[in-house]
Amino acid sequence: MTAARGAVATLEAVAVPLQGNDTEIQITTCAEDSNVVTAEPRRALGDTIAAALEGEGIDKSRITVTSDANPADPAVDADEATITVVNQERVARTVAHTL
Repeated sequence: MTAARGAVATLEAVAVPLQGNDTEIQITTCAEDSNVVTAEPRRALGDTIAAALEGEGIDKSRITVTSDANPADPAVDADEATITVVNQERVARTVAHTL
């Protein structure tokens, strides 16, 4: 599976349990260094993910995109985004039901 196909499969896996409910999510991206100014271009990654989720039927009003300066943690990858569910309990039940 190519990286692009893997990304699409991951976004679909995130979108399915969010369909049919009002759960809100936050997409967070990080810059490559601790400079907040360089974090803003990484927001485009979050915006792209948000648009893909909207394409899967997730209402835009339920998606928040943030971009932060990269913390000192060397494990943080500027090419990745974190998707956080605001109400995990509801989605966890939905995911369990979907699987």
